[in-house]
Amino acid sequence: MLAAQGGLSLLDMGPFGGNDNWDNCLMDPECQDPQPSGWVVSEVTSVVAANFIENGPKAGKAYIEKRSFPSDVMMEMLVWMAENQASGEDTAYEFLERHPDVWSQWVTPQGAALVKRAL
Repeated sequence: MLAAQGGLSLLDMGPFGGNDNWDNCLMDPECQDPQPSGWVVSEVTSVVAANFIENGPKAGKAYIEKRSFPSDVMMEMLVWMAENQASGEDTAYEFLERHPDVWSQWVTPQGAALVKRAL
């Protein structure tokens, strides 16, 4: 988050070079053949009850499957939250107002219209 607040940019170091290169070479000062490597890709997952997925509303399941935050949007909102000492709820409202292009992809057109009216 500090990087985003300071206007810093991520350097492109190429793709992740694999666990063997990372664990057995890049971390070893004696390695004779270190290969360039970007960072490992981090995956964030949502956990929901199996009963919800199996028996819940189809729209709820579709929402969970579609929901994805672009990292730049997440970072922007975390910076906004910190700078404004905002609660999670306030930040959620700010996100909804700033990024309908993101969240409207997660819901039906009717659902998006309801959210927009509620804002």
